[in-house]
Amino acid sequence: MNVSPVKGYEKDVGTKTTIRITYPEGAPRKNNLYDVDALLGIVVFKLADLNWLDSVLHRKTPSTKGFWSKIAMSVPKNPRQTRIINPLIIREASFDLLGYPTNLGKMNKNVPTSGTISIMLALRLCDEVDVVGFGYNTKEPEALIHYYEKVKMKIITSLFTHDINHETAFLKKLVEFGVIRDLTGGLS
Repeated sequence: MNVSPVKGYEKDVGTKTTIRITYPEGAPRKNNLYDVDALLGIVVFKLADLNWLDSVLHRKTPSTKGFWSKIAMSVPKNPRQTRIINPLIIREASFDLLGYPTNLGKMNKNVPTSGTISIMLALRLCDEVDVVGFGYNTKEPEALIHYYEKVKMKIITSLFTHDINHETAFLKKLVEFGVIRDLTGGLS
């Protein structure tokens, strides 16, 4: 997901990326982070996301308006190597399952993380879904949120896009009801 690297972390994350799922804000800005054989799955939550995808696939400079973070200005993929994650999955995750307010035209803690979107997609495609490394401990503001960078919990809890506490509670219910298995215990 997003900019998560594989190289240098193979022991923990494996060696193969089949699909890299990301919002434009989370897309790797360095071409070497894209696996040559992997598909790029783009989460389109707003019109700016779709415009970004059109620009980068057609080798045009994308507009940076409408994004809450820096975006990749290019991706080393062509249209055949790219997929748009079904918007119905995103709508269902955000508004139906998580119950976020629609706030049309505004992002206000109503955007599911790419992790939750990935789980929702996997539930449609796979017989079994196991997750590793999920579960934020928002009570520890100095805790790291990813294995590959020094970004701390206090940063993600301050974002206006994601409601981490609400989303974690939802994912814990999926584990509790046996819908997904949590192999590392972060959601237990």
